Amino acid sequence: MKNTERFRAVLNFESTDRLPVIEWASWWNDTVKRWYGEGLSQEIPWDRIQTHFGLDYIQRIWMPLVTPDCPRPKS
Repeated sequence: MKNTERFRAVLNFESTDRLPVIEWASWWNDTVKRWYGEGLSQEIPWDRIQTHFGLDYIQRIWMPLVTPDCPRPKS
């Protein structure tokens, strides 16, 4: 199964070949810098470190919680 198929199957309570292996909380920038400083190959981009560690690849989409057009509390 592909990662996306496996993940969707789990969410739909369907059978899978195995459970997804993911890190749900992304790495901190300082953590990645330290790993590179400790010998992690600079050729491994930060968004592919998860597969280097044997995790399933998932692509995260970062979205702001507040946009300029969101209502603001009155002072």
